Amino acid sequence: MAASIRHQASEVRESRGEPLRKTLISFLKCVLVITILCLSLLELRAPTLVCSVPTNMANVIFFAAAACLARSVVADVQPVYALDIATPLSEFDARCLKMCRYSTVFLRAYSPFVSGGFEASVCGSVKNAQRAGFGIELYMIPLAPNLQDGALQFDSLYNGLKGCQVLVKRIWLVVTSPREWLYNPPQSVGFINKVINRAKQYGIDVGIYTNEDDWGQITNGFMGFTTTPLLWYWKVNGPGPMGETPMNFQDFRPFASWKGPTVKQFGQRVFVCGHMTNRDTYFANIRQTFANTASNGNVSYVGYDTFQ
Repeated sequence: MAASIRHQASEVRESRGEPLRKTLISFLKCVLVITILCLSLLELRAPTLVCSVPTNMANVIFFAAAACLARSVVADVQPVYALDIATPLSEFDARCLKMCRYSTVFLRAYSPFVSGGFEASVCGSVKNAQRAGFGIELYMIPLAPNLQDGALQFDSLYNGLKGCQVLVKRIWLVVTSPREWLYNPPQSVGFINKVINRAKQYGIDVGIYTNEDDWGQITNGFMGFTTTPLLWYWKVNGPGPMGETPMNFQDFRPFASWKGPTVKQFGQRVFVCGHMTNRDTYFANIRQTFANTASNGNVSYVGYDTFQ
């Protein structure tokens, strides 16, 4: 009898708890469905973290739900995730990166590490990234200002790209590593202005990759631009995934002529699809996150729609 009573009491408790359990399960299913719909319908392109660092489903759902809520408030703007890459990019690797939900790649087109500065491999990388459906931006790491005039360096970059039928709207000039700029602000400012002015002659915009500390040491905080270039700033705590900073602009402080950034590099030296990459984010209108690279025959048009 006592066993029967205990069994009945247990059944009563289970029957009372059943509605709550069903309600909780239904709620979790609803959250999951809404999350999936938001990711699908709103085309949120957060990078798939399993391509670089492990995560867990709870964090994914929380992030997606928060992003979905944010998108419902600001319907026309979304975060876009990008990678900057210094090595040649094959079509296979480009498609791998695309599957990891990155929308844009910044490719190195000029550096002091190759003879003549121009990186001929960028021609193939642009084509491969284009086939994978990426938005594409190009950046240049210049030779030291005392080695070659800024205008001549840009000529070399422009002619190299033109030779492989890559027409570019914008180039990002890397202004970091003060020691490489020889701690000579007047010379550095003159060099930067020569690059910008020569680019204008070709109808090309120049953006600046730097941060407050680098800019201060290299140019002494120069703020005399006729038109302030777009800013791509970097902020990391160290190399690798553990050194990444938040994927937003909340840590930006205005400096020199810049009241706000266009792009943030929030991670450095992170392996994605076998490439050592840096990770970036920016905000864009939905229509700008697609068709960033157009082609006409064998000609590639790079950087025309990414930032407006």
